[in-house]
Order: sequence, then C-alpha cells, then structure tokens
Amino acid sequence: MRLDNSWIKVLSYPKGDIVRSLRIWDALLSYGIRELINYGQVRVGNVNVLGKGHSSIVVLARHESLGLVVIKIRRTDSKTPTLLQECDLMRKSYPVAPKIFYCSDDVIVREYVKGEYLSDVVDRIKSCKEAVALILKVLGATFWLDLNNVDHKELSIPSKHILISKEGSVKIIDFESGRLRSACNVCRVASWLIIRRDLLRKYCRVKDRKFLERAIKLLRDYKYNKENFKKLLSFIIKCSR
Repeated sequence: MRLDNSWIKVLSYPKGDIVRSLRIWDALLSYGIRELINYGQVRVGNVNVLGKGHSSIVVLARHESLGLVVIKIRRTDSKTPTLLQECDLMRKSYPVAPKIFYCSDDVIVREYVKGEYLSDVVDRIKSCKEAVALILKVLGATFWLDLNNVDHKELSIPSKHILISKEGSVKIIDFESGRLRSACNVCRVASWLIIRRDLLRKYCRVKDRKFLERAIKLLRDYKYNKENFKKLLSFIIKCSR
C-alpha cells in the first residue's frame, strides 16, 4: 500500500526525511495498519492530526482487524531517543491508560478512546452531584497509577492529559515524561480539581471555613500513607450531603 506524499512530513516531522517515513510506514503496514486518517484539530502540512507536542505527533489510523487506533510518532527533533519507556509505563497503567497494541522506538499504536478532555467535562458541570462524581472517578484512576508506582509527572495540569470516554470511563494519556517510581498523582489531580478549580465549594455550597486546610491535610496524609485514600474519598462524599 503506497504512502501518500501528504503523510511524509507527519511520519518524519519536522525534518521530512523520506527514508525514515517509508521505514515507519513499512513497519506499520506489517503490523496491520491500512490507512492514516486525515482527522483532528491540528494542522501539519496538508493533513489534520489529533495532536502535536514537543516530542511527538499523534494521528488517527485504521487497522485491518482492530478498526480505529491512535498512532503516536516520535519527532525527529525529540529529545527522547525511544518511545519504549512510555510504552512500558502505559502497559503498567492499563486499564487506566489506553490499551497498547504495538510499540517501537519511533511509534506507539494504542486504543482509540472516543471522548472528551477533562477540562471540557469540568466546564460543563452544573451540580454538586456531577462535581463529586467526576472527582471520585478521576481520583480512582490516579490512585491506580500510584498503586503501580507510575509517576505521570504532567498531572499538575491534567486538563489535556485525562480523557473521559463516552461510556464514562477515565483514560490517562501522554506518559512521555513519566517514570516508574513512587508518586502522588492523586495529590496533583485533587489539587487541580478541588483547590485550583474549586469544584466542591463552587457547586456543593461548602460552608466549612477550614475546608481548604482540611483538604490539603488529607492530601498530605495520603502522600505519606496510601491507606488514607479512603479518608480523602469520605471527605469529598460528605460535601454532597
């Protein structure tokens, strides 16, 4: 199957190395990829893609048996020499991370999650019930990362690193700067949702003047002992009563 010239730059961005692009395309073909799909809000050359970061390009594709999948392609100017470490972290994080199908130094082929970024879901919240349900769901996902010692490192601003699928499940993406070590992903996301976005006081009409102090203390307690996670959840649930 011939590679359309429009994708040469994408597969070897920003250098546009034809040899590298064809090598990557041949590897994708051998795995079962049959089409790169012009779709997304980011423009690269003559095609649209799902995303473009400092180290990679993300595109939608079609696999011969899996259907729609997402392909992450390492940029030629990336400071990261391989995507295999990110691939390993995502496998350890499954099912919170999308399922991995294929990995190499230059590409990751993963499950396509049809959903919305966390920031978009947060912006549509209209009630205390919705706020509490979202916070509990997202903290549950980040707790899974903490239990597996996966330090995502980018969740202090999780708005574009967490997807909420149409079925309501939480999927965490973009592990490229992550490490395998003890972490407090829960602390980062909870701080963003509860303190920076102030969702509980905004929608649940919390009257406790020391609310933020209590929340910060619970997060500190959790950081030093993961068994305190239940206390944090109970604190959040009480806000909806």
